[in-house]
Amino acid sequence: MVVQRDGRYEEAVAEWIRSSEIEPNPGTFEALGNLYSSRLNDPEKAKYYYTQGVFAGKPGSLRAEQLRWMIQDLESR
Repeated sequence: MVVQRDGRYEEAVAEWIRSSEIEPNPGTFEALGNLYSSRLNDPEKAKYYYTQGVFAGKPGSLRAEQLRWMIQDLESR
């Protein structure tokens, strides 16, 4: 799913959420977190999706650690 440049993010968010319900994937949750963090300016939702990504991944994986760092970055702002 490509996020449109004209600011219509709702469709992308809906598709990513549907995708995450079908097959929980840390990458999908990370993409949602990034979208909420950088484009939609909603750090709480970004943190929520990053946290979901941590739980969806393998414990101790590099991606899980990266998502934890992203959460810490949001909390320090």
